[in-house]
Amino acid sequence: MAAKGAISMRMTVTTFVQFLLWIWFLGCTITWRFGKRILVEGMGVKSAEFAMLCLYSIGLIGYRLFQPAGKWILFAILALWFVIRFFAIGTTPSLELPNKN
Repeated sequence: MAAKGAISMRMTVTTFVQFLLWIWFLGCTITWRFGKRILVEGMGVKSAEFAMLCLYSIGLIGYRLFQPAGKWILFAILALWFVIRFFAIGTTPSLELPNKN
């Protein structure tokens, strides 16, 4: 049986990594500026990145509220993201309709 301190430390590290990944998804959605320089050009609300941010947020809530099934909910969402990213190499998926000019 694991020590109580080890479980607490593991949960702290897990929470920190989940927070970093959430910031990563947020960074893909909004534009980050440093002064007048653009660090990251965000894709906006009508993008696949925003949809993934919403799904990941739902997965995190499920992870926290519905243990032990919550970890499988979060795993399924992250696996979906991995598959989408793997097959979208070299493209930028967007939820916007193409212009008909």
